[in-house]
Amino acid sequence: MMKKAIAIALCGLTVFAAAACAPEERIIYSNPQVLSEAGTYPILKDEYVGEIELTIMGANNAAINPDWANNKFFQRMEELTGLSFNFEVYGDDMYDEKKSLALATGNNLPDIFFKASFSNYDEVTYGGKTLRSLNDLIDNYAPNIKKLLDENPIARKSITTTDGNIYALPTIYTNLPEGVENIMRGFFWINETWLEDLGLEMPTTPDEFLNVMREFREHKCRPANEGGYPLVIAGRDDLLRLFNFFGLDLSQYWVQSLDGSGKITFGPQTDQFKEALEFIRTLYEEGLMNLDWSTTTATDISALGPSGDYYGCFVQAAPQYVVGFTKMYDYTTLDPISTTGEGGFWSATHPVQRGCFAITTACEYPEAAIRWIDSLYDTSSPYGLWAIIGQENVEWEWLDEEHTQWQSTVSDAEYSEVMATTIIQTGDGMPYAVDESFWGKQRTATDMYTRPLRDEQMKYGKVGYPGVYFNSRDLREMSDLAADINSYINRFIASSVSTEGYLDANWDSFKQFDRLQLDYYLEMLQERYDDFYA
Repeated sequence: MMKKAIAIALCGLTVFAAAACAPEERIIYSNPQVLSEAGTYPILKDEYVGEIELTIMGANNAAINPDWANNKFFQRMEELTGLSFNFEVYGDDMYDEKKSLALATGNNLPDIFFKASFSNYDEVTYGGKTLRSLNDLIDNYAPNIKKLLDENPIARKSITTTDGNIYALPTIYTNLPEGVENIMRGFFWINETWLEDLGLEMPTTPDEFLNVMREFREHKCRPANEGGYPLVIAGRDDLLRLFNFFGLDLSQYWVQSLDGSGKITFGPQTDQFKEALEFIRTLYEEGLMNLDWSTTTATDISALGPSGDYYGCFVQAAPQYVVGFTKMYDYTTLDPISTTGEGGFWSATHPVQRGCFAITTACEYPEAAIRWIDSLYDTSSPYGLWAIIGQENVEWEWLDEEHTQWQSTVSDAEYSEVMATTIIQTGDGMPYAVDESFWGKQRTATDMYTRPLRDEQMKYGKVGYPGVYFNSRDLREMSDLAADINSYINRFIASSVSTEGYLDANWDSFKQFDRLQLDYYLEMLQERYDDFYA
């Protein structure tokens, strides 16, 4: 392989030195001379095409073939860019171990982390050490990423750590539907057919919701001993959505600021928190929700859903994932519930998912690496779509010259098999720009039904607390506090829901939080909140 690296030894900069260097020395690589003219493909000059190889470490999603070397997405990327790739792909559990070991020691460090799943801890701990800052690379070699960040200050703030550097690239959602500012990944779906059969109105308040669930239990859904519940909850995250009914967003650190004041409030100390627990206790006590909610998974509920009348309401991205394609049309989205019937909201996040891609200080060609990934953030090009649905006129096609409708060219029978070796993106964590307007043009029966419903609900999405970064000091001080506070609240929720009289007997003592240093915990959260919106 042709080697054109220019290695400059600099003290105090990132990257572990080669064994021959003194321990205090650091090596940083810079090789812009290998690049072709900006905006052209391949991204390498002719003499370098096929001669530069980047090692990629990533986590394999179970639905995707772990043989990334033979995945069409990467094969197409190699042909497009002129780069070659070598892969270290692991299952989720093994990946976390390998990632942490490589970052901490600098041994067997890849050039790139792809679908990296980096945490706040990973970025602030290893940023400037084994992870290189991307600021200058973005400014000089990544025009698509720079444009998106310049046009979306929230996205830039969401990926900029407390030292002012960007160490990992995100998923960025662009061209959101009109009236939508934030994103949601799950929605309440309610059986509209049952409502119509029973002559019931769509519920708008918690009391109305309870009455609807009671009618569903009495007249429609299978009995609990067969697995049927009017409302089925799959774990803690689903349960916390019920607190939205009472004006609380508890999705981030139990705090929120939704009143425009800029001051965060701690949800578990509010009267609304108690009201919500009383409401959930009623659902539990009357058998209106599954009693094993804390251990139930989305897979569990989808195992029964398609085979009968089991559920009246559930949380999911789309109903067919729970009740199947035949029954999905019985369900519609539930508008926000509130104690007054008006002014409700759903917990949402800013349209950014961070920690998806990073370049390490072992990479000899960082300019080529950033230029390659920049192609996936160009919403005017098809390259990002290669990761999700494949190549135009191969795995999918436009249905009209105006590009207002498209469909897959892969049959339903072959879809799973073909996509397992064609795309790289299922779930979350892909470094690219998602053009939401493109997905609104998909002409499958399911998407034509569910997407307008989901788009409407996203208009109600509010961010109670943003995705901030904490520095190393904050993380050290917060870790024990957060662990104690989370454990304390989660135990209280579980006991209040399952045990008669527990909530009233323990409410006054629960909301004190004296021994948990809550005031200091909230000070740090408020400081980072203020920094984010400054």
